[in-house]
Amino acid sequence: MFDEEQREQEVIDFISNKIKRCRKCGNELHYKEKYYFNDRICCTCKGLKPFDAPEDIALSESCEPEPARLADEGHDARTSTERELFSRYPEWQLMNERAAKKWREEHPPEESSLPSSRSAVNSAGPLSVERINELMAKYDASEAVDIRQEELISLLWEVLYHRKINPVF
Repeated sequence: MFDEEQREQEVIDFISNKIKRCRKCGNELHYKEKYYFNDRICCTCKGLKPFDAPEDIALSESCEPEPARLADEGHDARTSTERELFSRYPEWQLMNERAAKKWREEHPPEESSLPSSRSAVNSAGPLSVERINELMAKYDASEAVDIRQEELISLLWEVLYHRKINPVF
């Protein structure tokens, strides 16, 4: 019976250690809130918008770490400028991440530059024997080998074919 109670307590401790909650409202903290803030208070309680909010953030003055926490960590030797910069870091990081997210939404990657399948990559056909001989001669002479990506992929497919290697992708 003692083992079951001890096991149950260990599970509760493990879960409470993994799931961090806000000290003010008790909501579970976002993983970025756990990483960027050391005071375990969520963005909404600080007056900031949540990390997943789509609109621009509202800057707040209450983003400073607690003085008692700073003294515990030995940061009391910092100048006022350093303290101010460190207190604004979470807001700056939040703005940077939202700007990067907005930029990725407005500038999606070009689909045409990425091959749609492996068969499309090999559609350039085999390299000519002359081109392979030229590449081998440059390699044997210890010269720089200038090869395009498509040629290299085609050459690798040729090697796979002639050595009878089954490609497992």
